[in-house]
Amino acid sequence: MNTSSAKIHGIGLIIAWGILFDISLLIVRVLKAKPGKPAFQLLHSVLMWAVFAISTLMIFLMFAKNGGGHGSELGGSITRTLHKTVGIMVLIFSFFGMFGGMVTLLKVRNYKGDERVHTLKKGHGVFGYLVYTLSKLNIILGCTIYDNGAWQSPIYIYLFLVLCIHVAVTFQYKKNYYNYKELTTTGKSLRDIHQKLLSY
Repeated sequence: MNTSSAKIHGIGLIIAWGILFDISLLIVRVLKAKPGKPAFQLLHSVLMWAVFAISTLMIFLMFAKNGGGHGSELGGSITRTLHKTVGIMVLIFSFFGMFGGMVTLLKVRNYKGDERVHTLKKGHGVFGYLVYTLSKLNIILGCTIYDNGAWQSPIYIYLFLVLCIHVAVTFQYKKNYYNYKELTTTGKSLRDIHQKLLSY
């Protein structure tokens, strides 16, 4: 087991799933509440593709070095197996999530009255939060098995602060969110609905 590879793997995934992922979500929450048509969807997409690229590289690094194992010195075998399994799930789910996001974005920007776009957007959001939760769980698992858990306390503090930031931002911009029912209220033109979809 190459411990330097494990360290690079851990740092890379903390940057991807612990920082960039959160920035992409905060960009959506903050900018979609602004007037006009900010390019928050494009920024979100670029950051998420960066997350996917970094995580793919870091996971490939571990498999290239030791076949995906983490070495007996990194903790109990059950925890290691769970960490590896969840990591692969996150990678697969994130790929389908981004593919679904691209399809949704294309549907929204070429809106022609197809109400299924609302379901696509909602599904993409739910799927994204599933990936988000699994990625945070895997960061915790990774910090538990690496270096006898020396990274646990700092990462718990960091994740708590991130949670506080998300709660504060959500509370601040909650009144600006559009409701799916409001988007389809009778009497609104398709053009009005489309503009709100772009801002949702």
